[in-house]
Amino acid sequence: MIWSVKGPVLASGLDWLVIDVGGIGMKVMAPATTISEVTVAGVSQAQLFTEMVVREDSMTLYGFTTTDARDTFVVLLGVSGIGPRTALAALSVMTPQQLRQAVEESDESQLTKIPGVGKKSAQRMLLELGGKLPQSSGSTPSVGSVRSDVETALEGLGWPKATVTKTLDALGPDYVDAGDLLRAALQRMGGSRV
Repeated sequence: MIWSVKGPVLASGLDWLVIDVGGIGMKVMAPATTISEVTVAGVSQAQLFTEMVVREDSMTLYGFTTTDARDTFVVLLGVSGIGPRTALAALSVMTPQQLRQAVEESDESQLTKIPGVGKKSAQRMLLELGGKLPQSSGSTPSVGSVRSDVETALEGLGWPKATVTKTLDALGPDYVDAGDLLRAALQRMGGSRV
């Protein structure tokens, strides 16, 4: 089993990345959040925690920026009727913590926001996932370190420090996830780089 891959990002698409691992380009399927974290931030070296899914006609590697997301993906695959595509979709629209919360609160409406999950699938997920989703092993990053990481990423993408600071001040201190803050900042700033 391949536990993780690390190397330069050679190419990316809507749901995949190619990572150079020792001169071999490994195609890794990934949720949209992972792809945006790696490509938008301009990461030169990416490390993805992986799970290989072997089928009769294929061997596919799936990658995530955290072990929590990878472990959640594995548990989702255990739900009848949920395949890798739906599990990736779930982790593209919800964080592992949001998914845990939806299951703990039996929030069917949250689960139906996942592409490919209807009312019956959401009910099955609630029934089969109860108590099975892994608890986050890492501590929540501090708001200051999240902001600092996003400032560095935005400045690396070419925005002036003053614009970055003004935008992040306007967004406020409520973001605890760097990916969420980065997306919000990029949306707010648009394409204008003064």
